[in-house]
Amino acid sequence: MFKLKIWLLAFCLCILFSGSVLAAEYNGEYTVELGSVWRLEQDALYDVDNFSMAELANPGLKFVKTGDVVVGAFIRENGQLYRLQFLIHVVPRGHDLSVSDDISLRNYAQSVLELVNREREKAGKRTLVLKDDLCQMADIRAKELTVLFSHTRPDGRDCFSIFGSKQGKIYGGENIAAGSSTPEAVVNQWMSSPGHRENILNGKYRYLGVGYAYDGNSEYAHYWVQLFEG
Repeated sequence: MFKLKIWLLAFCLCILFSGSVLAAEYNGEYTVELGSVWRLEQDALYDVDNFSMAELANPGLKFVKTGDVVVGAFIRENGQLYRLQFLIHVVPRGHDLSVSDDISLRNYAQSVLELVNREREKAGKRTLVLKDDLCQMADIRAKELTVLFSHTRPDGRDCFSIFGSKQGKIYGGENIAAGSSTPEAVVNQWMSSPGHRENILNGKYRYLGVGYAYDGNSEYAHYWVQLFEG
């Protein structure tokens, strides 16, 4: 019944939208927690390749089983109907994505980069490039946030000391956030804050580092860092 319901929705969407259905080149990869709801920013209808793993949760999909699932999203742009395809990694709630979990962290960093660049493109800014050393620094800062949620580091130094010998020689910035469990949620959190939004859309920046840490015994559990470099 659930499978039929989703495909009926997709079929109805195809009928409602005028124009041809064009194959989309864009593919995204996301890691989400069990029980969370995933959706795109724009209006879309969804189908999945494994109907035991997700259920419709207007306006997106709620994941009810761990594992990997392929999600198709039908969107309309410029009078054409597109089907985007995403690979979703559904992990247990409270899954510890530590610095040692390199694959999951890379997925998180890449997802945040794509969401940030989408916002920058809408604002007419050049896209950022993910930089390995910045990601390593951001991972360190994210773990520090589980101890002290502040732009001041646990040892009393300011956040820019993480840049080491480059401190004072570069144009840089830091965004921090806590409580959001997915890249989509944290980018929305930052974009809803004027100061964080200003960093994300700052045209002087060229590179981005993304860090994430989880501590189930802390106040917010999920901690995120963006480090920007011009």
